[in-house]
Amino acid sequence: MSQLSTAKSPQQMFGCVVKHWFAQTLGVEPEKIFCVSVMPCVAKKAECELPTMVTEHGPDVDLVLTTRELVRMLRADQLDPASILEEPLDSPLGTHTGAEVIFGATGGVMEAALRTASYVLTGENPDPDAFADVRTGPGGCVGGGGQPISAEDEERYGVRGQRLYNLDKANPMHFSHENPDVQTLYSEFLGHPLSEKAEELLHTDHMAWSMPN
Repeated sequence: MSQLSTAKSPQQMFGCVVKHWFAQTLGVEPEKIFCVSVMPCVAKKAECELPTMVTEHGPDVDLVLTTRELVRMLRADQLDPASILEEPLDSPLGTHTGAEVIFGATGGVMEAALRTASYVLTGENPDPDAFADVRTGPGGCVGGGGQPISAEDEERYGVRGQRLYNLDKANPMHFSHENPDVQTLYSEFLGHPLSEKAEELLHTDHMAWSMPN
């Protein structure tokens, strides 16, 4: 019998943290926050509507757009992202590590987890590429059905996946446990990994819903 992780997906974890800790940090009512997720996978639309992805503040994620839908919206309004000035991300939750970036590639979540597991067991960070053997399969989330389609109808998950690993290499932080925002989240709100609050907000019950026939 396979044993599925009870951890919510990154999309749902982020939404739940936004509706709780981030709202608390901003001093606003969680119900006034409308959380929109932009994802490469169309299945994320169904995921955010699962009955287990809801807390007393409402759904973790209120709306999911695919990356293709976002591109179409930008084109409809004749917006050119390359000409828009970049702004710093909100803090907390604006800092990211290389381990986070590779989540979108096949085996990326496993690789990120192994990096931190190695640190927990040995007390030292491993070489970021020590677990490269898990980088297998069709391309992961970057090959999702919600991604933009090239004019040549060419599959580009390989190129997109490699781009994620390049971003990982360029990031000075390669390990999830080094993210200062994550560290602050636990010290100020969740307490510690596997705490009761972390279990309540970041995990789900796979037996509380069923797949449609």
